[in-house]
Amino acid sequence: MSSAVELAQIWRGDIMESVHSGHAVICDGAGEIVEAWGDPEIVMLPRSSCKMIQALPLVESGAELTEAQVAFACASHSGAAVHTEMAAAWLADLGLSEDVPVLEVWNKIDLFDEETREAIERRAERDGCFPISAVTGQGLDLLLRAIEAGLEQE
Repeated sequence: MSSAVELAQIWRGDIMESVHSGHAVICDGAGEIVEAWGDPEIVMLPRSSCKMIQALPLVESGAELTEAQVAFACASHSGAAVHTEMAAAWLADLGLSEDVPVLEVWNKIDLFDEETREAIERRAERDGCFPISAVTGQGLDLLLRAIEAGLEQE
């Protein structure tokens, strides 16, 4: 595997503030590599860096979106009340508030120490939420069962 390459420099006047390294690849419509920087075969976890790209179909759909909705669709969220309330309001605006089942999922449970994780799991059970780890797979079995049960009810 080759090393990451310099992709961008951030300058403030005459001072280079930071250098960003990584891997990038451009593919054609058939998935063939047209150009690559770094290792085009590297397996990576893009995490939040792809949120804006994931939001493109929503924006391109022609939906009438507020600036706040576009920002919400492009950002990562901590699940704070401001985020869940905005999601609920958006669903309500679409007429989906009461008729659509909602599963609240709390990811990154693996990042907490055991005591904190157990407290989060107790709260999640009380609140009907699903604490999971996309990295370790913890909690995914319960989430998948809940999704299956919801689909069976339809």
